[in-house]
Amino acid sequence: MRGILALLLGLAAAILYTRAKASTPDALSESLGAEGDDSRFSILNSASQNLTAFLKLVRVAESGNDYSALVGGGNITDFSDHPANLGWPGIRTPDGRKTTAAGAYQITQTTWNSEVQSALHLPDFSPASHVVCVI
Repeated sequence: MRGILALLLGLAAAILYTRAKASTPDALSESLGAEGDDSRFSILNSASQNLTAFLKLVRVAESGNDYSALVGGGNITDFSDHPANLGWPGIRTPDGRKTTAAGAYQITQTTWNSEVQSALHLPDFSPASHVVCVI
């Protein structure tokens, strides 16, 4: 069962990235659904709808559904890379730790650099890359 779920999530990520690369953030939530009434897509449609709902839940909780959100306030103006790689210093939390959480899912520079961008071959920090990162 886990293998099937991983396959469906991978397929959904590929569909999303392909269809949403040039899309606006609002269009991303519509990008996961398969087209047509073909019954072969019913499982993918169901998984896509659940995934879309889950991703929106996380986005709203993390950033208020804002792909340009920076922790502590402010907005990303250059999506060519993680904002901290482009000079944004991040903020200090009340307990003194530094955080560089950015984007709709509040992805940190450490996570982006060490675990995500190169492993998934993401070309930029666009909304489509945010979603692929999270999936």
